[in-house]
Amino acid sequence: MIYVLYRRTALMSVDELYLNDFLPEGDACHLARAEYRPGQMLAAHGHDFAELFFIERGSGIHRAAGLGSAMNARERSLVLRTGTVCLILPGEVHSIRPSSREPLVLANVAFDWDEASSILMRYGVRRPISLAGVTIGSQRRPLLALAFAELESSRRDQLSLDSFLLRILAVVTQSETEQADGLPTWLSTASLSLIANPERLADGVPGLASLAGRSPDHVNRVCRAVFRCTASDYVNRLRLDRAEKLLRTTELDVTEIAFESGYGNLSYFFRKFRDRWGTTPRRYRQAARRPVQAR
Repeated sequence: MIYVLYRRTALMSVDELYLNDFLPEGDACHLARAEYRPGQMLAAHGHDFAELFFIERGSGIHRAAGLGSAMNARERSLVLRTGTVCLILPGEVHSIRPSSREPLVLANVAFDWDEASSILMRYGVRRPISLAGVTIGSQRRPLLALAFAELESSRRDQLSLDSFLLRILAVVTQSETEQADGLPTWLSTASLSLIANPERLADGVPGLASLAGRSPDHVNRVCRAVFRCTASDYVNRLRLDRAEKLLRTTELDVTEIAFESGYGNLSYFFRKFRDRWGTTPRRYRQAARRPVQAR
């Protein structure tokens, strides 16, 4: 684990970690896993590098202070739970301890912020994750786990690190957008379950409600509040998104696509598709696959 290597600084009341102390020559990042059992903790420390960590299991308390010395920075006590992603920038100070009887398990990646931040700035992102962190819903957590696993087995070069950071940015941005839109986690999780298991699209609103663990009436009220449409309209949106994808990426017959997207009535499918995309499924497919030609 990386935290055993440190130097004591004279200006700060905490330990300071340095990337050059443990980063292998030629690598752009260092990945490690840590497990903290009840009663254990990661003492307050700062570092000259950025650290991105993901809570794989358990819950804890993250005490973090913004840029500046530990004596002058304002410390915040933040909750960590399974699925939380946090980013600590150079100069920030933090500590971690478990808050339950279960171990707190996290994966972290240490990297040079000056090198990595340039790729994020391309997307107008100065700080992709706030000091408080972002908790990712259960349906998207496998995407985070996969990103960490692939980085772990990679060459750890700059290309691997850039690819990893962009994948994390995509997952975090989508989660933050849903939170900003007021989309409840349970509805986001149920929606992703429908997308991942399209055979359930045919179940309609009762299927969505079942996955969400809520009543159809409650789901309908939330859809009206968040999306300004009925739950039935929302399910149709998910169905049509799948139909559009199948038209672009498969050779399935339009009738098959209708059934694969949860529609049992062809005329209803055609009507809804035209309402959404302004044309028939067949013409949409032809336009989507038309080759780009020079004038």
